[in-house]
Amino acid sequence: MNDRLIDVTGGYGTIYKQVMKEPKLSIEAKALYCYYMAYVGDNFIPSATQTCNDLMISYKRFKTLRTQLFERGFL
Repeated sequence: MNDRLIDVTGGYGTIYKQVMKEPKLSIEAKALYCYYMAYVGDNFIPSATQTCNDLMISYKRFKTLRTQLFERGFL
């Protein structure tokens, strides 16, 4: 029976709908927000390096997107 179990350790996240409806927030910043929300409740937050690798963005782009989220109070 154990061979039928499905591994669901990947996890899930819940997002705040207002973030998705924010017209002044770029689609990339919304993606970064979703990425972070997938880790809420875990005992670790991905480093900037890990985040950049996972999302395939430069560190400079990461800082710009993170700033958008901070300026609007979402992070």
